[in-house]
Amino acid sequence: MLHESIKINSASAKEIAKKLEGIGEAIAQRIVQRREKQGPFQDFEQLKAVSGVGTAKIEANKQRISFE
Repeated sequence: MLHESIKINSASAKEIAKKLEGIGEAIAQRIVQRREKQGPFQDFEQLKAVSGVGTAKIEANKQRISFE
């Protein structure tokens, strides 16, 4: 199955939940809320700071996430 990459700094919560493995609507919403409050993500470490996003989820999705 081919997975599309996702621009984590512009995607909607619905897009994030749909395209990233192990990320549901609730975590996707937290990603969007953090981005709105603190600005765009620069790297995976900042993304890991979101509750529910840990090393395993980052590793499973690393090839799909773009920080553009």
